[in-house]
Amino acid sequence: MGWNGYQGTGNGELGTGNRELVTWHLALGTWNLELGTWHLERGTWNKKRNVLRTVQRRREKNGMRL
Repeated sequence: MGWNGYQGTGNGELGTGNRELVTWHLALGTWNLELGTWHLERGTWNKKRNVLRTVQRRREKNGMRL
């Protein structure tokens, strides 16, 4: 009897666990959106870095010519 009562409590905890899991999935979904935005930002940042590298190369070439 005692074990069955414990099992009932376990099921209640499982129910709460499932609710937490749903919340966690929602949080994960939001995090995935943020990750997508971060990737877009990184892509833009990489383009900016490439432009800077090109400018640096040009300066180095000009410096060597002088």
